[in-house]
Amino acid sequence: MIRAAAPRTAGFAFPHVTSAKSPNHGEQVGTHAAATPLPEAAPLSRKSDLAIFRKHDDRHSVMNLRGNHHMAHQDKPLPEYRKHDSRYAAVVTIDGVDFELGKYGSVVSRNRYDRLVTEWVANGRALPSALANKTLTVKKLVTAFRGFAKQYYRGSTEVVNLEHSMKPLVDLYGSLPASDFGPLKLKAVRQKMIEADICRAEINKRMGRIKRIFRWATENELLSPTVFHGLQSVRGLARGRTEARESEPLRPAPDVFVDALKPHLPPQIWAMIELQRLTGMRPGEVTIMRTCDLDTSGRVWVYIPSHHKTAYHGHSRQIYLGSRAQEVLRSWLRTETTAYFSQRM
Repeated sequence: MIRAAAPRTAGFAFPHVTSAKSPNHGEQVGTHAAATPLPEAAPLSRKSDLAIFRKHDDRHSVMNLRGNHHMAHQDKPLPEYRKHDSRYAAVVTIDGVDFELGKYGSVVSRNRYDRLVTEWVANGRALPSALANKTLTVKKLVTAFRGFAKQYYRGSTEVVNLEHSMKPLVDLYGSLPASDFGPLKLKAVRQKMIEADICRAEINKRMGRIKRIFRWATENELLSPTVFHGLQSVRGLARGRTEARESEPLRPAPDVFVDALKPHLPPQIWAMIELQRLTGMRPGEVTIMRTCDLDTSGRVWVYIPSHHKTAYHGHSRQIYLGSRAQEVLRSWLRTETTAYFSQRM
């Protein structure tokens, strides 16, 4: 006769299992009376909800109180109770998330381990959504969004703009559960930007980017919609009603300053600057110009960039080149129509 105690949860002490071997009938399993519940015990709603674990042939099996025996998923063994590498704390890793349990070997840490593992098994060997939401910190959310942004905004300076916006957010609230991030905390992030002497208009843009992170989390069901809806209540800073400084308006550089650069630049670079002054095209558009992108059939040439800033909105972009722009560009036309003018000849 062998008596072995199965693991306990924080809310229930599992019944003992007695195993006896019969030469004629093989192994027979029965249950003794349930052990005394722990102080915080809560009664289970159904007997079928209660599972007891035993180790058999180096594999974990699950048996419910009705006597039905189910083999556990072999690809997901029970998470291990172990000691933290650098501290005297116990830890368990469930679905890639580390949970600190308290002092290694203590009753408290063992009880918390039992509770977490039992909830995980009861939920189909997956973290319950409420628990998973609490493990999603602001830092982890930012990391996940960063991976999305690098693909979605590839080739755009928006990736850099997002990094500037996310830094104070992570600095202040990186370890906070993302589900606990609310309007007052967002205002605290904004105050840190004000103290960093960032202008009002730029602060409003960065606040919009932070809200965008939580909107992305909402549409991907990483967070409850109430989190993003709460952040939407934070209004942008109004001119004259905040201590944030105002920015100076951007004006074009005087021609005399631009002309002073000509002796110091290669002819190809100077031609690109001239085209920008004559047409108003963006720097990214002049650097990707190719012969195949030009329509030279009319009196006024038309340049249609292969891609541009607002293409994802479905907008078309046409840049018109008059006689002066044509004169600058003519000597740089390539016989290889797909070659960029910005490449060295």
